[in-house]
Amino acid sequence: EGRRIWWDKSPDDLRERVRAGREANLVLCVVDASSSVLANGRAGELRALLGGLVADAKRKRDRVGLIVFRGRDARLIAPPSRNHAAVLSGLDTVQPGGTTPLAEGIRVAHETAKRELRRNPDLRPVVALVTDGYANVSRDGDPLGEARKAARVLRQDGITLVVIGETGSGAPQFARATGAEFYPFDPPSQRSAA
Repeated sequence: EGRRIWWDKSPDDLRERVRAGREANLVLCVVDASSSVLANGRAGELRALLGGLVADAKRKRDRVGLIVFRGRDARLIAPPSRNHAAVLSGLDTVQPGGTTPLAEGIRVAHETAKRELRRNPDLRPVVALVTDGYANVSRDGDPLGEARKAARVLRQDGITLVVIGETGSGAPQFARATGAEFYPFDPPSQRSAA
């Protein structure tokens, strides 16, 4: 049901994988801003990770956007464009905390990708979802089931989904359950112990 690749390397490996395929990419960075993901100073590491993705997108002239979800909703912080600095500026405005509407984050990414594909059908959309794989907000009472379904629907529409999260969180399981690829975003202490 889709190939999963388990990397234990660096953000460069993720950028290399995202680059495979057509030259016209749309990279949507979808970030879980709940406290469980951005706790303990992880915002700086996340900025570095996204900075690498954005730098690669800028070099390749890809369109890039930023969606953040927390509380009860998801917001498009930086609409897809070649204004790559807007993604990092947008990330600086995010206040971590609150609950995790994972399905809503995926839905907003899906709607954004479909809108961009209507404008340019040659784009190759990639959703880079930074999450711990847990959800606690939903419309139907099953937060994780709803998020998995939203991810499967996104992939059925031909949108590439990569899940970026800590190896010890629910992110790898979420990736497996949805047929997405997984990339570790482990704290430096866990990376050096591996």
